Amino acid sequence: MGNEDSQWGPRFPQYSTIFEDSIDASFDRYMERKESLTETSHDLIPLSLLETALAVGENMHKVGFHSGNKIFPVLMKTIRKYTDIHKGEIFSHYYGFLCVRHLIRMICISTLTQNNAFGSFLKGMKPSASRSAVAKSLAEKALGFMTEALYTEDLSNVADALGCSSKTGKAFMIDGGLGFRDVRFLVDVIWKSRKVIIPLRRSGLLPGLPALVFVLSEMTIFSDAPKPTRPWSQLRDILLRCYLGDTTLPERAILRQLAIFIHHRIIEYNIPNDYVPVDQEDFCAIAGAWIDMLTPPLDLALAPVMLLDVSMILYRWVFCLMANMHMDENKLVAEWLAPAIMKAGFERLRLEIDREWNGPMPLPRCGFTRNYAAELFGHTSMMGELIKSSIIKDRFVRTLYESDFHELSGRVLLLLTRESIDDFTEDKPDNLMHYIESLDRISDSLAILLPHPDDLSESIFVDWFKVNEQISHYRFGLLASSAPE
Repeated sequence: MGNEDSQWGPRFPQYSTIFEDSIDASFDRYMERKESLTETSHDLIPLSLLETALAVGENMHKVGFHSGNKIFPVLMKTIRKYTDIHKGEIFSHYYGFLCVRHLIRMICISTLTQNNAFGSFLKGMKPSASRSAVAKSLAEKALGFMTEALYTEDLSNVADALGCSSKTGKAFMIDGGLGFRDVRFLVDVIWKSRKVIIPLRRSGLLPGLPALVFVLSEMTIFSDAPKPTRPWSQLRDILLRCYLGDTTLPERAILRQLAIFIHHRIIEYNIPNDYVPVDQEDFCAIAGAWIDMLTPPLDLALAPVMLLDVSMILYRWVFCLMANMHMDENKLVAEWLAPAIMKAGFERLRLEIDREWNGPMPLPRCGFTRNYAAELFGHTSMMGELIKSSIIKDRFVRTLYESDFHELSGRVLLLLTRESIDDFTEDKPDNLMHYIESLDRISDSLAILLPHPDDLSESIFVDWFKVNEQISHYRFGLLASSAPE
């Protein structure tokens, strides 16, 4: 690091541009001088030593693995002291970022060690491999053990994978242990710095973050704190940001499992969806990641990983962030992004329906598709009603039509013909009405929005007429059903 930098290093986002070169320079200096990595007696590890320790650690495939016996207590002590000075902001300066990168790396190493795989992993890494490639491989391997344990649907297997002891309440005891209080603290400080998660992930600077999110989530589940008081809302906010930030399909698969579990806890404990972005810039980063992820052409391989349940959670979350910041003013933050946000939601629906290219959709997926469509239509309607600018409103309407909303709604209704109406109305008669009412909300909102552009094809009105006719058949009982009137 240069002499002009403070004891904490550059602030974000400056440090994201210097990290790679700075960490490589630190490693080169270490190789020249073979500096000691022994912890000093200072309250906080000096920045230069912290950076050198990380540089040596990330080059362990070249110089071997070096670590103390109590690495987690040392890291947590350092993080606590640093965040005390910086008002709980862990990512505000380079120093805090290095701490988190250290933490993620050690969580991955400890997971492999706990599963007797670290030695073979290190031997399998060629000395010529790049530091970043090793970090990605380490994160992938650790998440693999976590995923394997989670898919057994046995929490004891998850605890074993993390070396979590019910007696001590700590994970990774082989490296000093990470306790419940540590986890709650980490959730709080990472959530407070949540604005930088997506930018750092999209820059490739937080490999292994899904593994950290996994540990935070599972340790929260294991926690002895009263369930309603656990940080479910903050965890979901962190998790969904991680999901959007250039995450691989295997990472998204495990994050989906965690997102669904946390979603049900939020419903169970009646926790309000009061998500608010840090500021407009924060929301724009979230919306941009959502839009980029669902910009055509989309790979069909995304659909069975980014299932409609987590897609619904993401769309609802983005909408809440957009609406809650100015709830008292009844307007949206960055409303100019509404058309693209809405279009991305419809592209996910189209991707699901297009999976029928090699055969009819299985009946269970028909139900998921119907429910996602209902949520999509309902939230799109509310979004359109909240737009204030006539220019944005015109663009929103045009985008809605150009997204073939009418055709998509008709294609979803066609899926209903494969289901027995009684199957989804006898026990839960509101399911079908939820979908129909969402279509009605869209129709009503279109009536108060600007007129449709004259240059669009009239075929959309034919589609819309067919959809409305089918809806009326359901509504007035022309299609047989034992659902209560």
